[in-house]
Amino acid sequence: GKEPGDSAPESKGLAASARPGNHHFAHYEVEIGPDGTPVKLGHGAMGVTYKARDTQLLRPVALKVIASRLLENESLKTRFVREARAAASLRHPNIASVFYLGSTQSSYFYVMELVEGKTVEDLIAVRHPPDVNLALEIATQVASALAAAHQAGLVHRDIKPANLFLENTGA
Repeated sequence: GKEPGDSAPESKGLAASARPGNHHFAHYEVEIGPDGTPVKLGHGAMGVTYKARDTQLLRPVALKVIASRLLENESLKTRFVREARAAASLRHPNIASVFYLGSTQSSYFYVMELVEGKTVEDLIAVRHPPDVNLALEIATQVASALAAAHQAGLVHRDIKPANLFLENTGA
């Protein structure tokens, strides 16, 4: 499965940096849902990941924005940038690719491949327990991705079923 980001308690104060009227980040535009709020894909200790669109290449992406309350902390800002650069250094079929790192006057963000599909957590909720072949396939792909990260000297720090995506392959 692919691992597009972490998922921890949502940070307060971030919604203001991506609410309607302020949802452009460089040439990326956060998708707004039917209820008028940005479409969230996940949230973690460092920020929120939104569904967005690359307005130049006309493709969907995932856009992770650092929590505005963290911007005053230089070490956390540095950690966010380091996370983006580390993720961008990895090339693996089971790891979401990072395309862009940028900042606005009020935020830092990075853009990555959008993985459409269900999480392993979603799968387990409906197919508990998953069949042995599927469980082995998931474990093999996760182990391969983690080995690639380890070889690059990186540690994910938040591997769990909610952070592992099963990509829709159309099959």
